[in-house]
This record gives sequence, C-alpha cells and structure tokens, in this order.
Amino acid sequence: MRETSGAISPLLTSHYKMNDDQRTIIAHKQGPLRVIAGPGSGKTYSLTLLAMNLLLCDDTPPEGIVLCTYTQKAAYEMQDRLLEIARTIGYTQDLSQIKIGTIHSICKQFLIRHLHHTPLGNNFETLDQFSQQMLIYRHLDELCGPGMLRFLGEQWGNGWQIAKKLQFLCDKIAEELIIDKLLQEFPRPYLDASSDQRTLTSMLPHIYLKYAELLRDANYVDFAHLQKYAYDLLQQPAVFQNIAQHIRYVLVDEYQDTNYIQEQILSRLASANDQHNLCVVGDEDQALYRFRGATVRNILEFAQTFPDCKQVQLTINYRSHAAIIATCNQWMDTLNASLPHAPEHLSSIFRTEKTIRSALPAAETAHYPAVITLETRDNYDEAEQFARLIYELKQEGRIQDYSQVAILLHSVRSFYSQPYIDALNKYHISAYCPRARNYFNQPEIQLLLGCFAQLLHLQEAEFTPEQENFMLYLQTCRELLTQTCQRHRDLTTELHTIQEEIWTTSEWSETAEKQLADYFYRFIFTSAFDIYRADKHALASLVIFSQHLKAFLTSFQHTNLSTRNLAVIQYDFFHTFLYFLHLDGVNQFENPDELVPLDHVQIMTIHQAKGLEFPVVIVGRLDKAPPQGSNEDKGLRPYYQREPIEPEKYIPAFDMRRLFYVAFSRARQVLILSAPQKPHSQFSLLWYNTQALEYHYRELMMSMPPAEAVQPHEPPKRRLSLTSHIALYDTCPRQFEYLREHNFSPAHTKNTFYGQLIHQTLEGIHRLALEQPLSSVHENLILELFERTFYFLTCSGMTPLDRTSKHKALVQILRYFDQNQALLNQVYDAEYNFQVEKDQYLLTGKMDLLLEGQEGLEIIDFKTGTRPEQDAAILAAYKQQLYLYAHALEHRTRQLPSRLYLYWTAEPARQDAMMEVPFHEENLEQVGSYFDTISHKILNKQFEVVTPPPPSVCQSCDIRYLCTKQGTISL
Repeated sequence: MRETSGAISPLLTSHYKMNDDQRTIIAHKQGPLRVIAGPGSGKTYSLTLLAMNLLLCDDTPPEGIVLCTYTQKAAYEMQDRLLEIARTIGYTQDLSQIKIGTIHSICKQFLIRHLHHTPLGNNFETLDQFSQQMLIYRHLDELCGPGMLRFLGEQWGNGWQIAKKLQFLCDKIAEELIIDKLLQEFPRPYLDASSDQRTLTSMLPHIYLKYAELLRDANYVDFAHLQKYAYDLLQQPAVFQNIAQHIRYVLVDEYQDTNYIQEQILSRLASANDQHNLCVVGDEDQALYRFRGATVRNILEFAQTFPDCKQVQLTINYRSHAAIIATCNQWMDTLNASLPHAPEHLSSIFRTEKTIRSALPAAETAHYPAVITLETRDNYDEAEQFARLIYELKQEGRIQDYSQVAILLHSVRSFYSQPYIDALNKYHISAYCPRARNYFNQPEIQLLLGCFAQLLHLQEAEFTPEQENFMLYLQTCRELLTQTCQRHRDLTTELHTIQEEIWTTSEWSETAEKQLADYFYRFIFTSAFDIYRADKHALASLVIFSQHLKAFLTSFQHTNLSTRNLAVIQYDFFHTFLYFLHLDGVNQFENPDELVPLDHVQIMTIHQAKGLEFPVVIVGRLDKAPPQGSNEDKGLRPYYQREPIEPEKYIPAFDMRRLFYVAFSRARQVLILSAPQKPHSQFSLLWYNTQALEYHYRELMMSMPPAEAVQPHEPPKRRLSLTSHIALYDTCPRQFEYLREHNFSPAHTKNTFYGQLIHQTLEGIHRLALEQPLSSVHENLILELFERTFYFLTCSGMTPLDRTSKHKALVQILRYFDQNQALLNQVYDAEYNFQVEKDQYLLTGKMDLLLEGQEGLEIIDFKTGTRPEQDAAILAAYKQQLYLYAHALEHRTRQLPSRLYLYWTAEPARQDAMMEVPFHEENLEQVGSYFDTISHKILNKQFEVVTPPPPSVCQSCDIRYLCTKQGTISL
C-alpha cells in the first residue's frame, strides 16, 4: 500500500475533498510544520487526514504517531474519525497503537509505564484544583512555618486565600521549570523590610519543595507535576530511548494554548527522529488560556525554534456567513488602534499576517443582515430583548430548535446569567447554563445538606462572622428538610435510625466502618429523592455530591464515623470543606456527550464555546471589558525561561481581542452584538460600523435562511473496559448503572490490598526484566520493590495487611522469582494494553504478561489464590478473558498466541501454579459473541436485575438500599 514520498494516497483523494492548503498539510512527510488555521477552516479534518496519509504511505506504523488534542473528548472524537476513515478506505492495521490524547493524558501513560523511574507508586491519585488547594490549606503550618505564614497573611489574607495563591504559584514553578534558578538565587528565605515582593519570592522555592515532598509522601500528583514528572522521565536517556524508540511523528492541535513545559515535552518527543517531525496546528488569534500559563510564543516563534520548518495557512472559512467573517477580520485588523500609544504596526509583530476568506463567492452568499447590534436600557432590558428575539426566530421558522442559539458572556456567574434565564423562562424557553456556579442552589443538594446538618448535629452558633452567609444558606437547607420530612416519613425514619446507630455503636468498634458516603446512599434511596433520581440534571448533581464526598475522604481521611469523632468530622465537613466549596462555587454537571442539549438556549462563557459553532450567536454585555488576567506570579517572572512575548502594558488589549474574536467566529448565520446603554470603548469602532437591529428586525426575520435542522449529536464511541465495565455488569446490572453509567463514587473501595500487592510487585519484576539483564535483578532489589509497593498501597486508603498476610504475600513473590528465571528471560511486555474496535463500541483491557515463546507469543494471567478444581465455575470466566486477550492480540499483531496460561501464585509447586488453558481458534467467535451481548445490553441501558447476584455482593453494595426497597433483594 506504499505511496510515493511527499504524495497523498489516492485512497484519500478519491474519498475526501481538499483545498490546496489542506493538500499541502496532508502531503507533508518530513521536518517541522506550522499550520496557522483560522476559524472554521478544517484544521481537525486536515490533521486527521495527515495522520492517515502517513500510515497509508508507510512513513510510519500506527505506534509511530503521537497525536495531542486539547480535551479528552476531542481525543476520542479524533480517534473515532480515524477509525471511520480507515473503514471507508479499507485500512486494516490496529489504529489503537496511535497515542491520542491530551498532553496530560499522554504524560500519564508515560508515568504509568515507567512508574519505577518516578517518585510515584501504583494507584497514585491525581488531584483537581480544589483538592490541591485543600491539601495546601491543611498543611500550611508545615509548608510555611510561623514567620512565613504571618508574612503571607499580611500580603494575602486568611488561610484559604493563602492556599489558593500558593497552589497557583507552585504550579507555575513546576510548569516553568525554575526551581533550580530560584534556589540558586534564594538558598534560604529571608525577610527584607524594604521589599515585600523579593521577600515573598525568596520564600516560594522552599514552600514549593515542601509541597512537592508532601505530594510524594501521599502518592498524589497535581496536573502541573503530572507534566513535570513526565518531563523528568524524558531527561533520563534510557527511559527516553524506551519511550521514543517507535515515535516518528508528533502532531499537535491547539498549539497556541500550550505552555513552556508542554512545548519542551513535545519537542523532546519529536527529537526521537532526526527529521524532527513535529506538526503544530493553531491560531494565535484564538489563544485564550494565558491565565493557565499558555503562551502564544510557542506558535508565533515556531519558525525561529525550527528554522527549517514549513509554514502553511488555512484561511478559507467553511463555517460562517461572509459578513460574519468580515466582522471578525475587522475586529482583529483594528487591534493596533486599541493599543494605547503603541508604535505603528505593533500588532503585526505579535500576529501572523492573514485574512480569513469565505468559502462561498459573494454572489452565492445569502443577503440579509448577518451581523447586527442591539443597544438596550440595561441588562434586564437586554435579556428581555434577547428572549423575544429568540422566541420569534423560532416562531418564524428561522431556527428549528432553541439549541441553535447561544448567548456568549465573558462570565456566566449568576449575577450575569440569571437575568437571561429569567427572561427566557417568561417565554417558556429552557436555558442551559451549567457554569453559573449555582450548584448549591439546587433543591436536591439543599435537601442533602439539611440531612447531613441534622445527622452531624450542626450548631449554628459555632460559625464565625465571616461564615454568616454560609450559615444562613444552611438554615435554608434545614428548613427544606423539615418541610420534606413532613411529606416523606421514610426519610424521617432513616435519619432517626442512623442517629441511633451512631450513638449506640461502640466508640472503638472496628467491625462496621461507616463514612459520610454510606449515609449519602441511605438518604438518596428514600422516597424524598425519587423525584430527583428521575431527573437527569438532578441525578447528575447527586453524582457530583458523591464525588465531593470521595474528595472529602481523600483530604481528611475520616474512614469511620462514631460519637468519638463526630464533632471533628462535623467541623471538617461543614466549617472547612463545604464552606470553601460554597465560597468558591461549583459548576453543574456537563455531559461531554451532550455539550449542547436539544431545545435549550445555550448560555455559556466564551472559553466554553471554543470549538463549538451555532447558527445564531448573541454576544452580550459588551458594555464591560472582561477582568484582566492575574498578576500573582509577578515575582516569579524574572526567573522564567522566557519573558512574556507581548509588552506587559498591551497584554489586556491582546487578550480582549482574542477572546471576542473567538466569540464572534462561533456564529454561522447570524451574529448579534449587544450592550446595555452603550458599548465599551474597545467595541466602539466595530459597533458604529454595524447595522442596528431596531432598523433591520423585519428584514432579518424575513430574509434569514432557515437554519438547517438539528442533527442529533453523535458522541464518541463508548469505551468499555473488560474489568471495569463488562465484569461489573455481569456481576450486577443495577450496580453498573449507578457506578459506571451515572458515575457515582462508591462509599468504600473494595479492599484488594493483598491481590494488588502481589500483582503490582510482579509487574515491577517484569518491568525490571524488560530493562536490564536478569543477572542484575537480585533478591534485595525484589525486597525493595515489594516494600515500595506496600508503602504506596497504604496511601490508597485501603486497610493495610497484618504482618502474617504481608509475609505470606512476600513468600509468593520470592518463590515466583526463584522458580521462573527462564520465564523472566522471555518477557515481551507487561501490563499490555489493548483495544478492540466493534461496530458500536471499543473494548479495552490489559494483559498481565506476554512472553516470547518458541512458537510465538504466550499470554499469562496471574491469580493470587490456589488453583481451583478443573470443573470450578470461576475457571469458565477466566478462560473467556484469556480468549478475549487472544482475539485482541491477533487484532494487533495479526497472529494468535501460541499458548494461554493462568498462573496461581499461592501454589508452592510451579507445575501446579502454571496452568495451561487449551486454546481452540473455533471458540473465539463464541467468546466474542458473549462480550458483544453484554456490551449491547450496556449500550441499550438494560439495567434491570433479572437474577440477583450472590448475597455477599449485595451486602457490600451501596445500591442495596434501592434494591431492597424495590423488592429485588431481601437482606
């Protein structure tokens, strides 16, 4: 299937249309490539076809491509698009070997694969921003010390404000790779009365080092250190060689939103090949994430970094009406006029020269007022006019569905978004605004908090004056609970029963550990919550609450609730955890498979709208400029590897232009610019050169072509894991529904300490066998690996093993190592990931061990028990798994395995431990049918329990309260 180098495969040109610039990109084979891609110009289309063309022309096998996207959803969609292209043109190789994902997810893959070369252990937990701030807050004393803490309090305020600032600055130190520079300048912190800024900067490296140690000791990683550890891996020659040995091409989307460490990681990966095949796609005019550390320098100076790079521009817009495109061009062309006292043509230094053009000739463009302005008395009048306009667009048939309209604001906090929601409600139009941070206003959440306030005997007198608003909010929650209990007696009974259990259970009982999450499940399965579980948005709020409870457990480690620690848990939960959550605000759930719910007007931030498009876009509140970016890292900037590319005084103007360029370019057919009273001065030139709605209202209603009918959004194919999905559904469909379909966090993680200790230590041994001569792997190294694995498992929250069980596990490990020297010399791969594409889903999993046998690859699956009898029922399930592994291996390597084994580590004799499973190729289809049957039930949402699982499963299941209530089981 090899094609001429530098050409495009006829298999692509015969199926897909390309303009000349797209053809140049798709035909690219060698060296760096920078693509500046304007809005709606088909950049993802071009990038996907480039990847496929490299495969078709045999320039690389699938494992030679790294493809980075900005979101995980985009990664799934790009993978699905590649699979669709492959089906269309008949390409049959295994595309799952392409590394597709966000930079963070790809870094995580590297860490998991090479964990023993990092400070992390198995089961490391990735902290989100709030959990990261909570970790810092709870350890401020040890991170800072009294003198530092007093100084930081004078600079920033209370402990929570200090924690938030330190989280931001520690991330910056990690992402900018400046800890060594800072330590060289400030070997010790000091107080300098003449310079608060210098004093603060001198403290930061020492706080950072303690914070990094805190992460390591707890086996945590934040997003900044996820990248930092991956970067460190790539600096180790042997590890880099292992990671990069197959990489030939690195393709990156949204490159304008990368930061310094990401640029270094991507460049390092591309250096695996002498040609430095790094293709970056982006647009500096759409750079929105400076506040996250992103820099347009990466894309603007790409040609200086790689002088031999090819440069292409995609400037044909296939999305928008020509008038909208002209407005976007005008907005960016007048950037220089918006810069105070700027040198002439300054903007051209920080932009690539380009003019976006419409794909349609002017003669073929529909003539109607596609860009109009709306000036109103105030924001309430603005909201009313929006609602009336949207209603009449639907009545006149200009739009088919309210989801074809988006209202974009620089902020959708309730202060900004609520007037629009209220106005739309008057016209019986539903609005979708999940980022208004009004999660705590939802009745299901208020009712839950009322339940927990009563359960934990919350006393309002214990709140501080600064917590008064939160105290008043909780009063509302308790009032709702009182009203609800009058209608739902079973909730009253449940509350009394739980309180009695807590007060009658022995303080020192170890037999019945109860956490807040246990009571959460008892509450939500009472009749009071039936209405909320039946509503998908309310159910999603309950899911988020369960996840917050898990985060609370991670942060505070309260594994058991009793009278002894009731007051402590109450304080930590309400006065600290929930108080700060409520103070910062929480977004509601956004379904990545339904970003734009049908028949809802979308009210979203401009950042949120990036990557989306709508027939009608209304950009509101143009009377105000967005708040300027943070200046908190001012003291660190002199130590960054590079200075900011734009002059600091012009940064707000650049950021504003880019933000609203993205907003305006989301519109396909109509763009409405709106401002209460009068527009901000930055919009004046654009505003007064645009037609006003009041003069062109009828023309718009009569002449605008009807928007195309809304097509149901096709979400990415479902990814189903063999263990997390198939096995769980097979155990209990109802448990699967709540834990996987809805993503509730379980109250307890199953205590598999013993099995994980053995499995993870074996994995470590196999990794060592892959990397170094077996003669250098000695017993002391195995003992060190075992103890390290044991330590990190203790960080996971599971109950550690007693001394006898730990010794028993170690005996199995040492016996395996002693009895299997020949086997260890045959290791081909360990924890081998696979993915099998089906018509409607992708089945994923991993194999414990692959060996290079004399007749081909052999698969071994490890079990930590003793060998069962030959007719034991459990063997049938294990054999099915092995057959699936065989099918997956054939899909990837085009060869079936020569042998399949189960290895029972508890067996003293090797001949008993190593159990060969007879392999008959004709049985593969039957096994595949079994997995298809379960997967189709999952996809069709068949969660009824026909045959209840064994009582041992139900007794530890959080959903048992619902099943008991419905009569499915009786405990």
